[in-house]
Amino acid sequence: MALDDEISKIIENLANMSKRPEFVSECKKWEAENREIQMRGLMRSCGIPEGYSDAGFGNFTVEPSNRKGFNACKQYVENWEKIKPGESLALFGSVGTGKTHLAIVTCRELIKRYLVFAKYMPVLKMFEMARRSFDNEMANPIPAIKECDFLVLDDLGSERPTSWVLEQLTSIIDHRVANRLPFLITSNAKSWVGLCQMLTQLSDGDDQVKLSVQRIVDRLVQVIGKPIVMVGSSWRSKRIEGSARIR
Repeated sequence: MALDDEISKIIENLANMSKRPEFVSECKKWEAENREIQMRGLMRSCGIPEGYSDAGFGNFTVEPSNRKGFNACKQYVENWEKIKPGESLALFGSVGTGKTHLAIVTCRELIKRYLVFAKYMPVLKMFEMARRSFDNEMANPIPAIKECDFLVLDDLGSERPTSWVLEQLTSIIDHRVANRLPFLITSNAKSWVGLCQMLTQLSDGDDQVKLSVQRIVDRLVQVIGKPIVMVGSSWRSKRIEGSARIR
């Protein structure tokens, strides 16, 4: 038998084998197992705290105060493969209204559904880790934060806006905007003007810091537009009151 005929026969046998139910079943099983391994790896590396390991849209408590944010984040995840490159979100509002919880749910769902390389990072923790990296105490998180497919920056406005902090923030935001990499930010501010005020009130009147803050916020407005404001009483207060009544 000629070599070409032998190769054709092998290809034909492989094609026939690939149609067998047991072969198809094994392939699907392998794909599912491989996907599960990838998903678990992404979950471990994304930085979400253990306490949120079961967080999802299905068990998120929807209330009038957070319904708008919930709907926006759920729609964002469901339309992930259709959204414009770099399309981002901002969740603003009082302490305890569920911003962090909802941001984490969004991050987890993107990983679970689409195997997105996502990162969750509280802003204060990010700068603490970056400073400690100077003394080789830990790895600098900022390079990965710049490049990941989706980023949650939690509690923007809580950090003291030194020149170094603003330089790092500008670098992260400019890089992600320029490369159309999406992100979600949360803040206790009620508006973009409020975020500017939160940052500049810690600046000790430094005009250069004020200009840097304005530039960062202008960039965020350009990319995100109107923030989603979550108002209402604190979830944490409700839990404490409920616990007290039970006792």
